[in-house]
This record gives sequence, structure tokens and C-alpha cells, in this order.
Amino acid sequence: MDILKISNDSLKLMLTEEDMIAYSLDCDNIENDKLRSVEVIREILRDAGKICGFVSDGEKFFVQLYASQRGECEIFVKRLDYPIISAIELHRDTEECLIPVPTANRGLFVYSFDDMSHMMHSCRGLKISNYLGGSAAYKDNGKRSYYLIIEERSPLPEEHGGHLCNKNTAYYINEHCKLICRDAVATLGDLA
Repeated sequence: MDILKISNDSLKLMLTEEDMIAYSLDCDNIENDKLRSVEVIREILRDAGKICGFVSDGEKFFVQLYASQRGECEIFVKRLDYPIISAIELHRDTEECLIPVPTANRGLFVYSFDDMSHMMHSCRGLKISNYLGGSAAYKDNGKRSYYLIIEERSPLPEEHGGHLCNKNTAYYINEHCKLICRDAVATLGDLA
């Protein structure tokens, strides 16, 4: 296994055909046995962590796996950081909005905005309505978009031009966006 450290939170693993056999990893059937595949990838990450010190227990990672024609595999690993709501787990099993965890009335909801001022006014509205949950604001320079993440679904962001995003947007934000601020409702609400 060859390891290329891309950044402090990104890694590229290149598995040879021999590595694939040793780990019993079959890229063509990875979807058929998801539990086994996850365990194998965890084992690979643990082994890679022993070599380069990248992986530690309890961390979450976004993993992309690409198979080659010759039976080799490249795995891209990005350490995920959910700085605003540490108790919330993201579930990728349904197509609904991010699933509220750990209780039925709290979750993680992502709203996108085309304009920073619309997001700020949304935060102002949430603050006035006594919103008390966690929140964070992010900026995507590539798309010139802004994202507001809150713990409770509310119509206020949509009233200010926000669009409720698909649950998978949180993974995109972790990969491509910069944190503007935590506790965005209070911070940006005061500025609007």
C-alpha cells in the first residue's frame, strides 16, 4: 500500500492487487455487502494510520474508492469535522431531509442562500423567534453560495430566500466550504 498525505485532513491510499487480495476487498461487490466493506475499509484505515499517524479512533471520514481495470484500487480519505453539533450523527439511508438525531424533534437542517444578506436576515428572524439550537454558517467560494446549518427545521430561512437542501449537502459542505462562524443565528443575527 502506497500512502500520499495530501493535507492534514486528506489522504490518498493506493492499494495493489496483492493488497486487495490480502484485505479481501472486491470493488465490484462493495455495495452488496456494505457492513463487511465498511469493516474492511476501517481495517485499511487503521493500517494506514499506523504507518502515517493520520487516523485515530472516534474520528469520522469521508471515503471515496476508485477501482482500476487491473484490480488495483485508490482510496481518497477526508477527515470530517462537524464543528457545530457534535452529538448529531448523519444518516445516509434515506432521501429525506437530514434525519433528526438523537430525538424526534431535533436534527440537522441545511439551507442554501445565493446572497449573504439573505442568510443574515434569516439568522435575524431565527434570533427574534428565540431559536436556541446550534447553528453555523459556511461559504462556498466556487459556487458563490452560502449555507446555514441549524438543528430545528424552520420556515424562516425559506422566507428569506433560503432553500432546504438534500441531506447529503452536509458532506459537500465539509469537503468544499469554509466556516464563516459558529453560533451563526446569534452572530449574524446581530449584524443584519
